[in-house]
Amino acid sequence: MTRPDPTGAFRWEDGERLILFGRGALESAPELLDRGYTLLTTPRAERAAPDLVDGADAVHHVPSGTVDEVAAGLRPEVGADLLVALGGGRVIDTAKALAAAGYGLHHVMSQTLARLTSVRHATANAIMLPHTLRALARRFPQQMKELDAAAGGDAISAAATLARRAGPIRLREVRVTAEQIGECADTAAGRDELRLTPPAPDREELLALYEAAW
Repeated sequence: MTRPDPTGAFRWEDGERLILFGRGALESAPELLDRGYTLLTTPRAERAAPDLVDGADAVHHVPSGTVDEVAAGLRPEVGADLLVALGGGRVIDTAKALAAAGYGLHHVMSQTLARLTSVRHATANAIMLPHTLRALARRFPQQMKELDAAAGGDAISAAATLARRAGPIRLREVRVTAEQIGECADTAAGRDELRLTPPAPDREELLALYEAAW
């Protein structure tokens, strides 16, 4: 591993990570990216890298506002696997939030189960996945069609098959009580990450999903 010179330009490679710093680094970005990326930027920032803009399949301007609100507003329009952020902290944070948005609802519900009950995180993920996918399908139908195509059929059915192979398919089989799923719904409803899966599910929807898995 080559250590950078803090006084000048450098190239830092660490596994799959690559950091370029110095004059010309931005101009070389299009050569390092695969085609098919979506660019998140601002009108001011995009003027600094016209080639990066020209190479994007889609360009979205990140407006002012809090990251969760901005990400929620952009989520229905941004569906690419590869996101590129060009700009300051808000642009970068919005790109990171969008990259995680598809997992927000599922992650919150599974993590809450693991925290409040004796269910292991992996088991909670497997049991909840068929149910959270249904909730995501209502919100992002186009992305679910793409997921179905990638799964070679019905992604929800594939998730159910995965759950059966993993072991228990019902929360009650792993000793989660009806009272506990109510507590999980209460706790999950207060998690900020849910705002990244617009429209954010309320307690009623969360409880219904937990009950369906119970």
